[in-house]
Amino acid sequence: MRRIEELTGNTLNWVQPRPLARQFELRRDGDVLATLRFETSLGSLARAESAEGSYTFKRVGFFRPGVTIRLAGSEEDLGTYQPDWGGGGTIMMADGAKYGFKCTSFWNSRWAMTDENGEPVLEFHLKSFVKTGAQVYFGRSCPDAPLLALFGGYLMVLMADDATAKNRQAVVEFATV
Repeated sequence: MRRIEELTGNTLNWVQPRPLARQFELRRDGDVLATLRFETSLGSLARAESAEGSYTFKRVGFFRPGVTIRLAGSEEDLGTYQPDWGGGGTIMMADGAKYGFKCTSFWNSRWAMTDENGEPVLEFHLKSFVKTGAQVYFGRSCPDAPLLALFGGYLMVLMADDATAKNRQAVVEFATV
């Protein structure tokens, strides 16, 4: 696999090769740069692999859920994500780096990861409302950008899962009225 960091300044694509599988690939011109695979069909534990390394992401907590970012096989957090009540959230890396994750469009189709100065590091443009993929645009150079590109793919899937669950609940509530 090519290193993601070599492609800073390029547009990459998260794609879901098989629509019903919880597996995704980060591609550039047909080349697979990284993979994201959920361990189970309903769980939140996922493993991301690229030339830069292998990581796990997992949603944790109940009343105030967050997400852990770890090297695969490690119990030590490389970073954590805390969602905001209004959408988006904050990524805190173990080395002290801090990134914002926020929606940048009315229809929730564009999201950005920003540095502490609010400058975009990455932008994600969803291809549709279902989990078919997203384009990833690299902003300024950042040492965490490859990991953030993987983590952003994970967050896109979680948001799509959450939206699907909310839509199912609305249909159930409507049907029971």
